[in-house]
Amino acid sequence: MKKISKPTSLLAKRWVFSCFPLGFCLALSSCSTPTSASQPPPPQSSKVNPPSDSSYLGLSPEAATSKATTAGLRSRIVRVDGVSKRVTKDFRPSRLNFTVEIGKVTKVTKG
Repeated sequence: MKKISKPTSLLAKRWVFSCFPLGFCLALSSCSTPTSASQPPPPQSSKVNPPSDSSYLGLSPEAATSKATTAGLRSRIVRVDGVSKRVTKDFRPSRLNFTVEIGKVTKVTKG
């Protein structure tokens, strides 16, 4: 008699999936609770809206980043003298993006 080895996890998953009737699989996929469009958005922290973004304009990049750090905000320099830096595309409302021209911050955006 031939001994049957245990299937690998991937093969076991395929076997289990193929053994269930299609109706059962569809019933399981509809068990998740639908989200309603009328639900209120999650509360936002006070760090999301800094008091004044224009207060960073005209500062040196070092002074602007240290000012943001003391305010409890993250910051990064996204553009220097017309050359874009490599940055991630994720949006973080409590992060400030600085554009620097000739050693001074000329533009501040959130994200």
